[in-house]
Amino acid sequence: MKKAKKAVIEKDALLKQRIRHLCERFPRYGYRRIKVMLRRQYSMQVNHKRVHRLMREMGLLVKSPQREASRKKRSGKIPVSQSNEHSQCDIVTDIA
Repeated sequence: MKKAKKAVIEKDALLKQRIRHLCERFPRYGYRRIKVMLRRQYSMQVNHKRVHRLMREMGLLVKSPQREASRKKRSGKIPVSQSNEHSQCDIVTDIA
């Protein structure tokens, strides 16, 4: 069992080295794109969760921009110039 754990640690060390190299070349890439680049350049099939974990441990994750939702402020009153120009109704369902 110790051999298996040691082999995983050695694989992680090699993977970390390659991830760091790719992050230096492409600093704006996230873990998903780095996973694709590992497959393309090094022919390594790696799970995206593993790449995410290793990049988080090394502090290489890229923060995605947080965009605020643009909401139009409405006053709630609709301008009406004459009667019967605008009507509104509420629908209430009776659960019995």
